[in-house]
Amino acid sequence: MTVDFVDILTQAIQRLQADAGILAITGEIVLADGTPTGLAKVFNHIPQDEVLPFVHCRYTQGTNYSTKQDQGQRGVLRIQAHTDQHGDLQVLQLANLVNQALQNQPLSLTNQQNVCLYLRSLDTPQVSDGVAHTCILLFDTITTTG
Repeated sequence: MTVDFVDILTQAIQRLQADAGILAITGEIVLADGTPTGLAKVFNHIPQDEVLPFVHCRYTQGTNYSTKQDQGQRGVLRIQAHTDQHGDLQVLQLANLVNQALQNQPLSLTNQQNVCLYLRSLDTPQVSDGVAHTCILLFDTITTTG
């Protein structure tokens, strides 16, 4: 049985979009026709001219592994929170909410597998425009299939 890496990314985005705390900070996604969705601004592809704050999710470095005891997949879920608030407070609040949403309960994939997420690192690099602030969270993902 293999893991669909798209499924991991989709499940993570859906979990974050449904989080009330993230919604309170980012506001909601509004469709092109002006219809509000009730979902937090969490994207895999950031819409052109999207207004801060929002969260950007990507899945990178997916690989299979196999040992005598089990087999599965490992990868890295990269989540970046972006705000336009001065200082790091709001971006760190978003980081805390993301971490809680993803680590309090395993992601359940469509093939009934669970994905364990471990926060590997958190970084708040300087943004060159002097206005935006960002926080990068890297989660190691492990899915056992055997």
